[in-house]
Amino acid sequence: MISEEEKLGGLLVNRTRMMAFRNCLDKCGLIDLGFHGPHFTWTNKSTVWQTTIKERLDRGVANTKWALLCPSAKIHYLPRVKSDHCSILLTTEPQGPRPAKPFRFEQMWLTDPTFPPLPPCKRAGKPRN
Repeated sequence: MISEEEKLGGLLVNRTRMMAFRNCLDKCGLIDLGFHGPHFTWTNKSTVWQTTIKERLDRGVANTKWALLCPSAKIHYLPRVKSDHCSILLTTEPQGPRPAKPFRFEQMWLTDPTFPPLPPCKRAGKPRN
């Protein structure tokens, strides 16, 4: 963990360990890629509210060179299924609507009897006066 907000419940965060982890990331030139999804990636799976502990233990990090090469990289925390940790999905492709594929005419369509007849083509040429 790199901040106290990354823990809910249980014992207080060990600030010495937290600072050591932060310093390690800094010395290695690593930056946190952020995330989408649940705030906490680990739970003790307690069913009793008073003893529930949740922490953000898992994260995606990269050096600045990689982050510049993959500016659309996103970390997604997926819902926990059986593990006490969330799975992490890294996407590097831009998310959003894909451009429409251009229309391609297939010659074989002309052999299909249900295909409607095509209008006659006008040839491009010089305009007549």
